[in-house]
This record gives sequence, structure tokens and C-alpha cells, in this order.
Amino acid sequence: MKVLLVNGSLKAKDACGKAVNDAAVRLESAGADTEIFWPVLTKDIPCGGCGACRGSGMCVADPKGGEFVKAASSADILLLFAPAGLFGVGIPLKNLIERAAFLCAKKQDFPLKGKSAAAIPVGRSNAKISKQLDALLNVLELNKIGPDSDTEDPVSSLIDS
Repeated sequence: MKVLLVNGSLKAKDACGKAVNDAAVRLESAGADTEIFWPVLTKDIPCGGCGACRGSGMCVADPKGGEFVKAASSADILLLFAPAGLFGVGIPLKNLIERAAFLCAKKQDFPLKGKSAAAIPVGRSNAKISKQLDALLNVLELNKIGPDSDTEDPVSSLIDS
């Protein structure tokens, strides 16, 4: 089983980064192959829908969306970790999903459709952040997996299954 862990934080070594690294260690000890993806964009601008990615499969404004689609396509499970900010999910993760959705929409087979994924808020969890994370999973047509409540550990639920 290959698991792609996405660190949706601006900082590599904050609580979100620690949660991603801890999850990777736990999954590897259970026999999973893991890859960590950190989508901090070089230009913090949303996808403009220019369509320049149609030919190359990469965004001309920032290549992270194409890199994510490539990495996610080869994974069996995606885990999206997002720090719980005051106003919801942070810009890096939102921009990444927006770019990836635009790139995927240009491909006939929508390469991420049906992949198993879990969205994991790090820090204070609330209904607003959980709804935003679920919406991000839906944009990419991913199958939501994981715990039935915010109090369960999503990594443990993967290891136990």
C-alpha cells in the first residue's frame, strides 16, 4: 500500500508537519510505503483557469498542482493534513486542490477519481474546517475514508483495516 501524505501547512516543522511525519513513521512501521508532499507554492496565487496546463500537464504559474497529480496518481491512499486556522483551511492546500482539479478536468479519465482519501484537521477541529476538507476531497472526486468522528485517529483506522 502506498500512502501520499500532504502537509497543508505553510511551515514544514509546525504541529501539522509533526503530525504528517508521525503518521508516516506509524504507517511505515505497519508496512506501508509513504511519500510526503508539501504544497507550499512559490507564488501564492489561485488558479486563474488560463488553460496553459492543457498541453504540458503542468501549471505555468506554479508546478505544484501537476506534481501533486502525478504523486497522487501513483498512491493508493491520500491523507490531507491541514492546520486548523481561524478562518478554515489554509491557502496552500486550497490552491493545490484548485490547480489539481483544473489539471484533472482536462484529462478524459480524471486520474484521481475514486482514490481513497482522508482529510485530517490538525489542532482545534471544528465543523467548518471538517466541511471545507470534505469539500476539497469532493472536488477531486475522492472516496472519503477514515474515522467516523473527529475524535478517532485516522492513521490508526487505516492501520487497523
